[in-house]
Amino acid sequence: MSVATLAFIEKKMEEIGVPYAFGNWKGDLPEDKGYYCLADGYIEPPSPESVKTEATLYLRLYTWKNVLVLERAKELIEKTFSLTAILDDGSAVAIFYDGAQITPTGDNAWIAMKINLNIQEWRAK
Repeated sequence: MSVATLAFIEKKMEEIGVPYAFGNWKGDLPEDKGYYCLADGYIEPPSPESVKTEATLYLRLYTWKNVLVLERAKELIEKTFSLTAILDDGSAVAIFYDGAQITPTGDNAWIAMKINLNIQEWRAK
């Protein structure tokens, strides 16, 4: 997955007001939102084409409040990420919501949800 696509996703999350980070959260928790979202990795299978790649980005939502907080955030992400765009570097991207599930955290004070985003990128040769 390209840096341009990761930057595009970060910008979209900021636009819709989802507290988001790639990798790990740094700083204070967003108390006003009651949750935060991490992109905690992706899988990018090898592509026989050099101009098109496909990947699945794993988002993980965490809350210390209740499941409804996560469901509202999931709905916002689902509505936002059904899009195509031309990025600043001239490449094209299509991003689609690809399901969610509540996942265990091992800590009764926290609730988590995993969301998958399917990402397809096209670059000029």
